[in-house]
Amino acid sequence: EDLMAADSKVCIRKVKYRQKIYTQYARIDSLKQTIKSYIFDLATFNEVDAIRRSEEKYRAIVRQVSQGIFLCDPQTLKIVEANHAYCNLVGYSLNEVSQLNLHELICVDQAVLKGLIDKVLHGRQEISYEAVHRHRDGSLINVEEDISLISYSAHNVICFAVRDITTRKQTEQALQKSLTEKEILLKEIHHSVKNNLLVVSSLIDWQSESFEDPSLKKVFEESQRRIATIALIHEKLYGAKDLAQINFGEYLQALANQIFDSLVVNQLASQRIQLQCNVEPIYLNIETAMPCGLIVNELLLNIFKHAFPEQRSGRVCLTLTENQSDQYVLLIQDDGIGFPIGFDTEATKSLGWQLIHLLTMQLDGILKIGQEKGTSVELTFSMQKYHQRL
Repeated sequence: EDLMAADSKVCIRKVKYRQKIYTQYARIDSLKQTIKSYIFDLATFNEVDAIRRSEEKYRAIVRQVSQGIFLCDPQTLKIVEANHAYCNLVGYSLNEVSQLNLHELICVDQAVLKGLIDKVLHGRQEISYEAVHRHRDGSLINVEEDISLISYSAHNVICFAVRDITTRKQTEQALQKSLTEKEILLKEIHHSVKNNLLVVSSLIDWQSESFEDPSLKKVFEESQRRIATIALIHEKLYGAKDLAQINFGEYLQALANQIFDSLVVNQLASQRIQLQCNVEPIYLNIETAMPCGLIVNELLLNIFKHAFPEQRSGRVCLTLTENQSDQYVLLIQDDGIGFPIGFDTEATKSLGWQLIHLLTMQLDGILKIGQEKGTSVELTFSMQKYHQRL
């Protein structure tokens, strides 16, 4: 009766069945003279329709995003969706990308790729890493990817958010090349400085041969040793991996042996004087290492020259450690005859001790001198900062 009364010969109404409301749609089929009726569960229909509209909206948004995005089935590794930005990046159309799988796009070992996907699936976490994608023409593209797990069409898929970093990689490579060239240049500069210092030392030695006064020869020899101390720092920097600092413990060992060999062994006294070096692998910049090395040079020269007269036997111990205040402690001890009675290191006119006190001030260090069972000199200092020269 409702259908016969309706002008459109169509009738829609609500019906109740087993405590649930449905929508009934009915119409008259005039050709067959029959009534056709359809019953809909609109709650389910609306939910499916909402999912469909949501996916269409999501797909429209994703395809307009400027960042490359594509979705992959975690089981088959087939591409299920991609946006225009990613297609432009790899040179494929949307239809062509949907025919590919992950291995055809990403240049990575299959085991590594499977491990990444498993981590995303089971760990439910986003992973960022650098990869290489293959362009349609066979060229390779450096990219950075964020991989995450999302829900799409009621299924879990892997989402790849891709950023082209080819320009950044080229810049990094150019910077690395420039840095390598500068490191080589700096190494050559240190090598040249060391060689020039040795030339100066040779000239001083040549000049000293014209003097017969032993005191003048001694002055020239001490100058040569100071030059050799500075040259050794440049030699260590030339061979160091980090040009900003050197292994100062290793440097002190080499410096002490160099002085010992030149002053003791040449006097056939190596059996009666023992040199012990207990140094930690502490790294110092050149602003700190240079004055500290000169201080060690002066102290060791004094010890080997004056601490063991008249064939006296003894021991010299050099220690370098770092304390709990992030300061460095350099300790040089000997069991020789010690200082003369009334000797004042600050009042003496000795160039060596004047240098030691001046360089200690340059390091903002603290110098302590002990005179029990020989002599001990303890220098506490900190790393010096670089100050730009005017």
